[in-house]
Amino acid sequence: MEIEQLQTEDVRPLRYAVLRSNQPFEETLYPGDNSAVHLGIREGSKVIGVVSIYAEQPMPKKGKPGDFRFRGMAIDPKFQGSGVGTALIESMLDKAWEMGAQRIWGNTRTDVFGFYSGHGFDSVGDVFDIPDLGPHVVMFMDRPRNRS
Repeated sequence: MEIEQLQTEDVRPLRYAVLRSNQPFEETLYPGDNSAVHLGIREGSKVIGVVSIYAEQPMPKKGKPGDFRFRGMAIDPKFQGSGVGTALIESMLDKAWEMGAQRIWGNTRTDVFGFYSGHGFDSVGDVFDIPDLGPHVVMFMDRPRNRS
């Protein structure tokens, strides 16, 4: 699977279809999108998986310099379980460490907790509700010590 860097307008349709179809399309434009790094995977011309990285977004409660946030990870339902998510997570982590991240974090839906924890993410804090989106938990990963 080839990961490519995308533009904001490339990631919004999949964000809408998978994450925010119960909200206006405008809700797929996140603060900081114009300076974020958007990664994606295509099948032909169709974007089937996306994730975005935002530099210097301190983690809630325990934020520190070098925190980067990931957001808007979405996989086309037809491709869930096919390795697209794993490829995106691995590429997102590599890119974040390359950008200087000391930790990467995101608000993740509780129904995908196992996916993130299975890829080495830890959770912090209690489950919280995001109106219209449901229960979430903050998950994070510190930069591995052997990464310079």
